[in-house]
Amino acid sequence: MKWQIRNKDLGIEDYFDPASFVYTCKNGKLNNSSRTAQRIHDGDNKTVCSWISYSEFGSVNQTLESFGVMSRISYNPRLKPHWTSWDFEDANIDGFEGDVYIINKSLYVRTEELKRFLSNAVELKTA
Repeated sequence: MKWQIRNKDLGIEDYFDPASFVYTCKNGKLNNSSRTAQRIHDGDNKTVCSWISYSEFGSVNQTLESFGVMSRISYNPRLKPHWTSWDFEDANIDGFEGDVYIINKSLYVRTEELKRFLSNAVELKTA
């Protein structure tokens, strides 16, 4: 398994083994090709269909606790055809924008930013 990470400002595309690094994607955005993800969810073969775009990519020299309250996020189109949060299981967080921390093979975002994103998504649906 490799992660594809794109720099939205420079148009750079990188692939990384999540076991080999600890980084943060500043101003990251969770992207998903929803049609491809739905096909995989329905049983097709896996292929690249999600990525994180960002404006700055750098190493993290702090522990997870030093960032404040964090929510673990994940992507597995076999389970759900969109980005998900472990704290808000049923929420589709495709399009979330904020700092994304890649630590110990897992992805994290600040819980407060995620709550704000979900609140805005609900407001848009009801408007």
